[in-house]
Amino acid sequence: MNLTAAKEKIIIPTPVLCEVLVRADAAMSEYLGILNGSAAFRIVPFDQKAAIEAAIDMNAALKSGGLRANAQDADTTKTKIKFDRQIVAIAKAEGAHTIYSDDKHVHSYASRAGLKAIRTADLDLPPEDPQTAFEI
Repeated sequence: MNLTAAKEKIIIPTPVLCEVLVRADAAMSEYLGILNGSAAFRIVPFDQKAAIEAAIDMNAALKSGGLRANAQDADTTKTKIKFDRQIVAIAKAEGAHTIYSDDKHVHSYASRAGLKAIRTADLDLPPEDPQTAFEI
């Protein structure tokens, strides 16, 4: 599916924005300019509605064996688990139907939340330009 053609809005949870900006270095302002200047993107905070979604998910995990009960790896830190659950909670609170991520933990939490999760490798390649250049 072409998100632009479908006029889909791409939400970027603030925990994801943080992860992107950590590695941005000098390009941070440029990245923010692109994201804030495009109608296709909307940066979304971890707000009260998302906090409720995350709390419900974390409470269920605690009742089923602890915060790490549904983690993919036993050595996953509690901080990572909380960040991943916040990302999914923000998406769910915003009414998203799909999460795009290469993180297996995010995929697991998204699936349990009823959201579709897609990896980068599963995305369709952009269409080729129908105008081919002639080599001279």
